[in-house]
Amino acid sequence: TMSLQRQITPSLVAEAVYFGSRGVRISGQLLDNTAAFPGPGPIAARQQNPQFPSYISNGHNNFNSYYDGLSVKLDKRFSKGLLIQGNFTWSKTIDQEDSLDNAGAGQSANNPTRYNLKQFRGPAGFDVPKRLVISAVYTLPWKASNRILNGIVADRSLSAISSFDSGLPYSVFLS
Repeated sequence: TMSLQRQITPSLVAEAVYFGSRGVRISGQLLDNTAAFPGPGPIAARQQNPQFPSYISNGHNNFNSYYDGLSVKLDKRFSKGLLIQGNFTWSKTIDQEDSLDNAGAGQSANNPTRYNLKQFRGPAGFDVPKRLVISAVYTLPWKASNRILNGIVADRSLSAISSFDSGLPYSVFLS
C-alpha cells in the first residue's frame, strides 16, 4: 500500500491510494485423475490412477490470486457541520479458481486439472473493477438549555451513503 494525501484548501483534502496484494498456495479443487495426454482408446490407459474414476477431487494448495487497486478520495468540509466525501476505486482481481465463477453456492462448476491449470488464470468471479461511493454527514445544530433535553436532541447527525459499482452481480446464494 502506498498513499499520497494533499490538503488543497483548508476545507478540501484529496488522497490517492494504491493497494496491491498477492495470494499464494490458496486451497482449491483440482480434478486429479484425468488423462495425462489426449489420444484414442480408453481413458484409463492414460490416467495416473486407472483404478479410480476420473472425477476425483482433492484439496489442492497451488492456486494464486492477484489484486491491484487505485483509489482517489475527496473530502470537503462545509460550514454549519456538513461533510461530503467521494471515493472512486479502479481495481482488478485475478485468480485461478473461485466459487463465484460459474456455479456459485461455494463450489466451482468447472474445476481445473493439473494439465490445464494455467488456462484458468483470469478475472475473478468477484472482481469489481470500478466503484464510486459518495457519502455525506450533517451534524445537527440543535442545543437545548435543559440538560436532559440536550442529551436527547444535541450532538446528533444525519448521514447518507450511495454506492455505485460495476462487475459483480448482486444475488442471493442458497444451498
